[in-house]
Amino acid sequence: MTDILAGLAARVDHATRTPARLLGAVALWLAALAWLRPLSSPDETRYTDIPRWMVESGDWLVPRINGLPFVHKPPLYFWMEAVAIRLFGIGTFTSRIPPLLAGLLLGACVYALVRSYKGEHAARWSLAALAFNPLLYGGSQYANMDMLVAALITATVTCAVLAVREDDPRRERRLWLAAYVAAGLSVLAKGLIGVLLPGAVFVFYCAAAGQFRWLWRAISLPGLALLALIAVPWFVLADRAAPGFLHHFIVVQHFARYASGGFNNQIGPWFYPVELAAAMLPWTIASAPMWQRLWRERARAASLETLALVWFVTIVVFFSIPRSKIVGYIFPALPAFAMLAGPWVAARADRWLTAAIGATVCVALVI
Repeated sequence: MTDILAGLAARVDHATRTPARLLGAVALWLAALAWLRPLSSPDETRYTDIPRWMVESGDWLVPRINGLPFVHKPPLYFWMEAVAIRLFGIGTFTSRIPPLLAGLLLGACVYALVRSYKGEHAARWSLAALAFNPLLYGGSQYANMDMLVAALITATVTCAVLAVREDDPRRERRLWLAAYVAAGLSVLAKGLIGVLLPGAVFVFYCAAAGQFRWLWRAISLPGLALLALIAVPWFVLADRAAPGFLHHFIVVQHFARYASGGFNNQIGPWFYPVELAAAMLPWTIASAPMWQRLWRERARAASLETLALVWFVTIVVFFSIPRSKIVGYIFPALPAFAMLAGPWVAARADRWLTAAIGATVCVALVI
């Protein structure tokens, strides 16, 4: 078994020598079985029918179900799937193109972040901890917006953190603009948490690292203008086309849903820690000693471990407070876990066995 894994490891290393090849392999892995499982009702069928209606009706402004406004969610996910339907027609795989692209983007961001802090080897294993992770694998093949939101939140934090680590002023400015663009798209994908969550992660990271001056570097008037240009017009136009939309979307779907317990899936605060521990096997087992070491030694300021811990705790606490809980809400915590587990597993002798078990679990899930 060891010899087989060693031979496979050598072939994989050769085939994925460059970052482009590596991400291409991840894309093929995520997409390989995405056509196999039929669409699940009600979520996947609902989120496929809305873009189908857009394409057939020609109304791409207000998401609709059977002609009735669907004022629960912004349109970015529906626009992406509608474009896919235009290009490839309606089908199971077509419905899952947006989350597949989102899963790949999330992986690319984690790879870039870990590579910046820890180097190529650790970055590859952080990407492996994502790609062969049942929670990310399943989420990338599930036709709803949770993976897209997680990817755009991850892209926002990634660009912001890489910006403060950049010495070249021109590259730093471009990274800040990219962070604001990602935040604007995140708002169009889910709403206010597209700014709130990455903003909270970055602010808490600055505080934990003792680098409050980074907050001043983050303020960009061109970036704010870009964010507003991306996010604001659709909300204004949608409220004109469907009066009362803004009130329902912001007051009811954001604040009332977060603060009250009258919505679906009312579960206690234990849910997400248990979900993460069980749904990310075998990586949670392989990285279990890492948590003891982090608690004993504490993370250094401005380190990858500090960033990942702040990120992980922020997301888990935020989504554990409300009583209404859905599995995909916790996807923005996956990058933080991979950033912690990847470098740790990279130094273990059984890392290829862990990856093989993870891949097997992912395939078994779909089948």
